Amino acid sequence: MRALTQQLPLADHGFIGDGHSWALVGRDGSINRMFVSQEERGLVFDEHHRFVVTVDDLRDSRQYYLPDTNVLVTEMHSTSGVVEVTDAFTSRPPADRVGDVPAPRGELLRYVRVLSGHVTLCLSIQPIGTTLHLVTDRPPRPALSVQADEDLWFLLHWGNSPSPMSPRRVLDDTATAWRRWTEAITYQGPHAATVHRSALALTGIGRFKPVDAALAASAFRTVGLVDEADQVLRRALDIVDVGASHRWPGQFLDCAHQWASNGGAVDDTLWDRLTDAAHRLPPSRSTYITAMHQVALDRLALLSRHLGVSGQRDWRTKAATLRDRILCEAWDESRQSLTSRLPANGELDPRLLALPSHRVLPAGHPRMAATAHAIAAELSSEPGLVFDPGQEERGAVLRYGFLLVENLSGQHRLDEAEALYEALTTKSNPMGLFGERLGDGQFLGRFPDPATHTVAIASAVALADVTR
Repeated sequence: MRALTQQLPLADHGFIGDGHSWALVGRDGSINRMFVSQEERGLVFDEHHRFVVTVDDLRDSRQYYLPDTNVLVTEMHSTSGVVEVTDAFTSRPPADRVGDVPAPRGELLRYVRVLSGHVTLCLSIQPIGTTLHLVTDRPPRPALSVQADEDLWFLLHWGNSPSPMSPRRVLDDTATAWRRWTEAITYQGPHAATVHRSALALTGIGRFKPVDAALAASAFRTVGLVDEADQVLRRALDIVDVGASHRWPGQFLDCAHQWASNGGAVDDTLWDRLTDAAHRLPPSRSTYITAMHQVALDRLALLSRHLGVSGQRDWRTKAATLRDRILCEAWDESRQSLTSRLPANGELDPRLLALPSHRVLPAGHPRMAATAHAIAAELSSEPGLVFDPGQEERGAVLRYGFLLVENLSGQHRLDEAEALYEALTTKSNPMGLFGERLGDGQFLGRFPDPATHTVAIASAVALADVTR
């Protein structure tokens, strides 16, 4: 799939999604990227395919979400009037059960309304191809003069023809569906806005790299989104490329353990893949990779016990041996920290901040606490902005900041953890979204970033749990 390669300041972008498709929407009205599910991969905007609605003589603008939804509103001000553009992947009316994921229609609706004065709308709808169809209530022209209280709409749809509808009603149904979904979130702590927005973003994105799936499923479950957690696990365990279970054995086996622990079936084929992945763990000098191998063996031991399969004692013994190796061989006494290699090489690795999340070491273990302190002190440009010396990419990795919050919470350093969480929330864009990395005032890498939003939820829950 291709997407627009143009990079605009992501702080000026909003995001809409429905778990099957998602798009970045610029404040000039352009859809800058659109991604869709595997079965709909023919839907693409490339460098020649743009969908732009803006106003002549634009002076300023702002974007916001309708509360507790993935419905995005862009308000644009010109010298002569104000126009509001609402974007949504449309959903059917909500089912009776609170927490049902909104059912997508396979449509992107752009609803334009003039709030005051009069404006000249500037439209740019480039050829979109045969798989994506445009329906509108008036012939699109490069410029349209529109008065206050006038509206117009554009519907991009794929698959079957759209049903007859009132655009305003469809937007209301979509917003209601998302609000019914957020009612299922059980988090009651002080960071509800960040938790809700992160959960909405994760659900909008819908798909996760296998390396992120275990922690994403755990984060969903801790805030009451059980169906979403199961969906993430189901997709992670149904990997077409079986080799993925060998590239991320710890995360893969963690997914399997969560799946089985919550009622999921483990058949002979899956069990063979799990044990094969565990048997293929090669010796590694990397502390982080060794830790992920420990996770694989530990989860296989727990799975064996859960399923009544022999061998759990051997897996548990091997997992304990790897944990002891990490504590002994990766520890650098002069640095007072676990380091990136076995034996210790003096280099810090911020990925080790995730060891408590993966239950390799408790955050309160003296050597884990010392490691978190060293990483925060030596790899941070400011609180929460942690750089990874092992990466060539620019910018601070935002998920490491939230992992620091988890570590501080586990050490019962609550005032510091709370202050750090507050500081990190100011790094989001105006819509509450986080990118993968932050550098030169802009998000870099993936945007929105599932891993960052996952740990934003997990660290908020960790803070709330400790303060109860």
